[in-house]
Amino acid sequence: MKITLIADVYGQSNNGTTIAAKRLVENLKKRGHDVKIVSADEDSDYVLKKRNFTIFNNYLEKQNGVALAKPDETKMREAISQSDVVHLLLPFKCSKHAIKICQELKIPYTSAAHWQPENISSHIGLKNWTYLNDKIYAHFLKKFYKDVHFIHCPSQFSADELNKHHYKAQKYVISNGVADHIKPIKTSKPKNFEDKFVVLSVGRFSTEKRQDLLINAVKQSKYSDKIQLILSGSGPRKKYLQKLSKNLKNKPIIDFLSKQDLTDALNYADLYVHTSEIELEGISCLEAISCGQVPIISNGKRAATKQFALTEKNLFEVNNPQDLANKIDYFIEHPQEIKELKQKYIEYSKQFKIENSITQMEQMFKDAIEFYKEYYALIPQKPIKPKIDYPEDEPQKHITKVKRNKKHHPIDEKYVYNKKNFLYQTGALILRFLAWILLPFWIKPFTHYKIIGKENLKEVKKTGVIITSNHVHLTDAPLIATRLFALKRKVRIVMLSANMDIPVAGPFIEALGCVPLGDTIGGMKNFNNHINKLLQNKKPVLIFPEAALWPYYRKIRPFSRGPFMFSVNNNVPILPVVITFRTRKNRKQKMIVNILKPVYPKNKNSKELLEEVQSIYQNFVADFYKKYN
Repeated sequence: MKITLIADVYGQSNNGTTIAAKRLVENLKKRGHDVKIVSADEDSDYVLKKRNFTIFNNYLEKQNGVALAKPDETKMREAISQSDVVHLLLPFKCSKHAIKICQELKIPYTSAAHWQPENISSHIGLKNWTYLNDKIYAHFLKKFYKDVHFIHCPSQFSADELNKHHYKAQKYVISNGVADHIKPIKTSKPKNFEDKFVVLSVGRFSTEKRQDLLINAVKQSKYSDKIQLILSGSGPRKKYLQKLSKNLKNKPIIDFLSKQDLTDALNYADLYVHTSEIELEGISCLEAISCGQVPIISNGKRAATKQFALTEKNLFEVNNPQDLANKIDYFIEHPQEIKELKQKYIEYSKQFKIENSITQMEQMFKDAIEFYKEYYALIPQKPIKPKIDYPEDEPQKHITKVKRNKKHHPIDEKYVYNKKNFLYQTGALILRFLAWILLPFWIKPFTHYKIIGKENLKEVKKTGVIITSNHVHLTDAPLIATRLFALKRKVRIVMLSANMDIPVAGPFIEALGCVPLGDTIGGMKNFNNHINKLLQNKKPVLIFPEAALWPYYRKIRPFSRGPFMFSVNNNVPILPVVITFRTRKNRKQKMIVNILKPVYPKNKNSKELLEEVQSIYQNFVADFYKKYN
């Protein structure tokens, strides 16, 4: 099978989700499947950019070792289009976007539940607030899982929690599996640990993992002078745990162990303790018992790990360090019982071998492929574009009707474009600031717009530039003017002089950056001189070469030569902006503003430049709508 894994989180093996994902990919490939990874990790087949959380980047990446991927339409569409099935790892932005692409291309997809709401609420100290956790379950159901039909659950506990919160999709209870290299091996303790009783615990250093309970239990143990504590992991609570353990009689190891060091520790440790009170499976505990470790596990209600306890002696009361200390002391005093339980745990763990898990995952993928064959056949084809009668034999004919005042004030050679009145300029600045803040609240609900290609603005940040765009939406001009350069640069918009006569809005249009075309020969000379001055002063100017507004039109109409003459005469680049549309689930149109690379007029006349830019538009639009049917 050709399988694509969409991973919002992938990279460092410092969390159970990433470890499980890498193990899945590695073993699927061993069985001959063609597996592609889409994530922000540099080793992925399709590398995405990281999402920017501004002031929280340090907390997420450095303290938690987690970077979330940012959706990339082109890369994700390319990966998904070549797939037999797509597996979505987490219910975040990339996976949500992948569902839309899968549905459009009719590609089968499955998902996973590698999360608990407490993984989120614990970061703000509210992991025990049931109301908030229920809301998180409800949020992900509404925003993601309502569109999912297959969910991989790493434990029965995970499936039960989803059922309790009304997740209707078919659930496959499949362990994440224990890797082949995790097995009993002959090894001896390091010399400095030979006379110590080594207690090992593996897990992220976060509040819900509760390593603090183990540190306090060691302090309260009768054998605290004999116990050597090893905490393997990483996370935001590392410094806190180091400080808490300062008074232990034997200096603990609190650090991220390498693969080899961890494998050795899993085999020479005398006892394994799993303190997490929130756990979907507990793969680290599984790995420990697969190496013959006898565990002591928290009996917390929100942790699945307690399923691995073979006796009551292998459980301790959640949030009770004294009970944990008593259990540790018991096993120190009964070494023979540890020996007897070791073999039982090795036998018990064999059912969780990775081979079994991969076979079950393969079956889920096959079931999904069969299901979606019928499912997609039943979905009716949605209309692609609104029904508008376009007069294609008159490409510059205006088909939108706008109310205007009957009395028109012509733009002639006496018209003043560059008003230097202090009050006017102050008012214009305030208006532009208000427009920058308020316009998105008006435009977003109608267009659901998305801007792609902002990196192409870098080349024209400090130069004059002609911005061109196909004219296909009532809000395209204000959207381009306010969102491309924000408040850093004022974009001038070339428009019909008749727009100055629109009631209420007319008097404010010029203050917001609009430049009316001249109505007379003298007026056009005045207009041309003004545009030339703007470009020479390194200002951006927006011109619609199609002239007339044709809402939602999906082709490129013939361009007028005006903007290209300005480009050649002033030696400034053309910045092509192509507006396209996609039909959403509710059949409304989503506007996508595509910023392309600048085109320079070097060694070209205006006609050659026009033909080059128009060809770029036509090819882009043809490719776009071919992809989206």
